[in-house]
Amino acid sequence: MIARARIAGDRALAIARTEVPNGRVVEAELEDEDGQFVYDVHVRVDDGAEFEVLIDAMTGVVVAVETEDDDAGEDDDDGHDDDDGHEDDHDEPEHRQA
Repeated sequence: MIARARIAGDRALAIARTEVPNGRVVEAELEDEDGQFVYDVHVRVDDGAEFEVLIDAMTGVVVAVETEDDDAGEDDDDGHDDDDGHEDDHDEPEHRQA
């Protein structure tokens, strides 16, 4: 798989660190995402937040930067995977009496 990557691993790590300043790479791997080779680089910042940076292994273009949560994928009672701490984000507005 590495033979199919034009961007060296070290270059991918440098690109990821540019996307997440003051971060530290904690994990990186080359993956085949539906026929597109990408470096999947996990970068952690001082406050403990972790970011996943996907980098096209052929071009070096950043495909995505996502925040990793300990509870990723869990609903926060509104039925959506947004984990923003707000319940019922997508319900109709609350009506208040004056």
